[in-house]
Amino acid sequence: MEPALLAYRGGMSPHADVAIVIRLSRPEDERALEQLAGLDSASVPPAPMLVAETDGKLRASMSLRDGRVIADPFHRTAPYVALLTARAEQLRGERPDRRRWFSRLGFGAARAQRSGA
Repeated sequence: MEPALLAYRGGMSPHADVAIVIRLSRPEDERALEQLAGLDSASVPPAPMLVAETDGKLRASMSLRDGRVIADPFHRTAPYVALLTARAEQLRGERPDRRRWFSRLGFGAARAQRSGA
């Protein structure tokens, strides 16, 4: 399976486009996943897993087995987790709840601010 490459402009950096790669984890990710889990004070979730990376660095991961997530607490990772959730739903054949993941990306808040809510 080819990784999904997404350009995200918003929550992580107000002035820069960020390329986010969503893909299945590979054996060579094991060390990076252990480090990510350590930063998150968690254990590595069970495989198979989706990972979200930027500039070759893993920022978040989600187990396709039980849905557990680990993420880098030193970066804004809510957008990564929202994308991982949407991709996991796609892989399971579910219809993504767009309102939920759009709100996690911050689009719902921006819309409410523009409408004066």
